[in-house]
Amino acid sequence: MKRFLACTCALGLLACSPQGQPAAKAGARPEAAKPAEAAALPADAAATDAAEVFTYACPGGKTFSVSYDEGFTTATVKSGADTWKLPAVISGSGARYSDGKVEFWEHQGEAMLNGTPGGDSGSCPRKEEPK
Repeated sequence: MKRFLACTCALGLLACSPQGQPAAKAGARPEAAKPAEAAALPADAAATDAAEVFTYACPGGKTFSVSYDEGFTTATVKSGADTWKLPAVISGSGARYSDGKVEFWEHQGEAMLNGTPGGDSGSCPRKEEPK
């Protein structure tokens, strides 16, 4: 019985983890996709040409851009001359990526970027792409 309970708890935690979530559909927006589903970008890749890039504009004029690997397991964040490859981490809501120092958190088209040399930025709406 204890073994059954332990297995049930482990499966429950796995189901709540990003690895237990279904893969995102091609072309899905970041808020519609779940992080941590497939293989990460190659170690030397900042963002592939095929990756869609999302730009966020913060109060005060700061902007940064984000692209994701195919499985949304890694976000590549560019701000000024700096680039960070951030792995997906557990989030209660939205998509959150962090390397323990820099954190990018996106929810419903609005993002925060914390821990960067230029200081923290919050309430940064995603810029709409021209049609």
